[in-house]
Amino acid sequence: MTLRHLEIFAAVYRQNSITRAAERLHMTQPAVSVAVRELEKHYGVILFERLGRRLYPTDQAHGLYERAVHILESFWEMEQGLGQGGCLRIGSSVTLGNVLLPKAAAAWRQRHPNCPLQVTVANGGTLRQKLRDGELDAAVIECPVSDEALVCRTFRRDRLVLVLPEGHPLTAQADITLAQALEWPLLAREPGSAGRSFVEQVLAQHGLKAQIAWESIDTQALLQGVRAGLGVAFLPEALAAGQPGLVTRQLRDEPFCRENMLVWHRHKRVTPQLKELMELLCQ
Repeated sequence: MTLRHLEIFAAVYRQNSITRAAERLHMTQPAVSVAVRELEKHYGVILFERLGRRLYPTDQAHGLYERAVHILESFWEMEQGLGQGGCLRIGSSVTLGNVLLPKAAAAWRQRHPNCPLQVTVANGGTLRQKLRDGELDAAVIECPVSDEALVCRTFRRDRLVLVLPEGHPLTAQADITLAQALEWPLLAREPGSAGRSFVEQVLAQHGLKAQIAWESIDTQALLQGVRAGLGVAFLPEALAAGQPGLVTRQLRDEPFCRENMLVWHRHKRVTPQLKELMELLCQ
C-alpha cells in the first residue's frame, strides 16, 4: 500500500465521486477505481457503498479518512520542511486579501525568510472547497462558515457601510434605513462570495430583497460603479472610507457588523507556523 493509494482514496471520499476525484487528480476513472479496489482488498473492508451513480462512505471509510489525512499532511510537511524550507498555503477572501493579508504576509516574510506564504485570493466558496480538498492549510474569510468539515476561529471584526456617490439624494439625510437604501439599484459581489452571502443573510432577516444591477468579483469595480452613479453598494468600511468621489453612511436600523474568521480543515494539524500566523493576523 502506498501514499498514492491514500491520496486517491481521500479524493474519492471528499468528492463522493470517482469521476470528480479523477478530474481533480488528473487521472482516468478506471485507474481511480482500481486504486480504491486495491485498498479495499488490502484491508479486507468495503469503503464505499455504490448505489446508482453515487458513492456513500462506510464507517470503515470514515475511520480510514481521518488517518489518511493525518498521514498525508505529515508527509507533505516533511517534504516541505526538508526540501524547500517549509511553505504555508493560505487562502484569503478578496476583501481581506486587499486590506489585511499583505501586512501580515510582510511581517511573516521578515520573521521567516525560508518559510514563504503561498497565498490564494478567491471568493469564499472557492476557498471552502480548497480547504475541504486539502489544497490550503488555512484561509481568512470575512464571515463564519457553516461546514462540519471546517473549523472557524474569529480573529477580528469589521462592518459594512452604505457607499454612495457624492451628491446622491441619500447623502442629505441624517438617518438612512436599509429599506431606503434598497430603493436604489445595488452593486454587489458575486454569488458564492463571503460578502454577498452576508448581505443576503442580513436582507433576509429584514424581509427585504435587493434589485441587483451589477455583480463583480472585484470590489474596486463596484466602487467605480458607485462613483459613476450606477447604484449603491454595501462594502467593508476599510475599503470604502476616504475614497474620492464617494460617501459612506452607517444605517440606522442595521449595524452590518460581522466576524472575520481563520478557517482550516478539522483534520488538519494546527502547526506552530499556523499558530504564529494567527497571532500576526490578530495584531
